[in-house]
Amino acid sequence: MSAVSAIAAAHIEKAAPVSAPVLVLSNGITPADWKVEPEPRTDGIVRLASVMRIAPRKRVIPLLRMLQSAQRMVASGARLELTIIGDGPERARAERFARRNDLAVRFVGRLDRAGILEVFGRTDIYVQPSIKESFGLAALEARCAGLPLVIHSESGTTQFVTDGVEGLVGADDWAMAGAIAQLAYDRELRGRISQHNRTHEPAESWPNVLREVIHGYEVASSARG
Repeated sequence: MSAVSAIAAAHIEKAAPVSAPVLVLSNGITPADWKVEPEPRTDGIVRLASVMRIAPRKRVIPLLRMLQSAQRMVASGARLELTIIGDGPERARAERFARRNDLAVRFVGRLDRAGILEVFGRTDIYVQPSIKESFGLAALEARCAGLPLVIHSESGTTQFVTDGVEGLVGADDWAMAGAIAQLAYDRELRGRISQHNRTHEPAESWPNVLREVIHGYEVASSARG
């Protein structure tokens, strides 16, 4: 048996105990497909982005509450703006929530890769609010684009995000709001993480993943032996 992250593998082992550990075979990516040059800006706005299906499981309303809390934390230190890429049944409710609470949020609907990269080019922080995420491919794409990530500690996205290296990891929504505020306020930290993400390819690049897949087949073949 295999799973795309250590967290997903642990859930499988708990639900269906097996004699051998569940192999972790990550999703793969071509990092060069997601390289983008950041647009120079001097407006002082800190821009956030998230790519998701706007459905309850992806936690769009908690994301908006995180934005609200983070804006209060930074107060006049920075203006936060969020772009949500994607569509789904919760979009109308999320738009109403943003309007009622006077949040700076753009809902741009579904975009192709070129459109996503255009948004990423003017984005400072990527936020993944979901918890029940076995891997988080959109977050990996953002990481390859050089964006610092903010994620939940129970998400499978921890497979490729180490706290303080590729982004910041929060144990709950309040901690994630604090991480957003910290990155918004601390330009040096934000720049250091962004530089790391731009200059270090993730382990989930296709050559590495294919080697792990071949190893997985070798393990499976020997187990059948």
